[in-house]
Amino acid sequence: MVSEAYSRRLARQKIKALTTPDLPREIIVHHRDENPLNNDLDNLQLMENSKHLSHHNKGKLRPNRTLETLDKIIRGWNTSF
Repeated sequence: MVSEAYSRRLARQKIKALTTPDLPREIIVHHRDENPLNNDLDNLQLMENSKHLSHHNKGKLRPNRTLETLDKIIRGWNTSF
């Protein structure tokens, strides 16, 4: 069985071979169907790392933000008495 990490490396190599060997590390090969084992060219898309992270984190709570929000609520609650 092919590991997910190995499949991602294969996808990156395939894209580099078709585009440029100097593909910046900030560029991620995104799998449109979110299946890292599907390395068909139609399924691969180049994305900036930050946009790739945003895409996969949409709708998810970030733990640090949640703790910051709870801290503000607690501090506000403590000052109301």
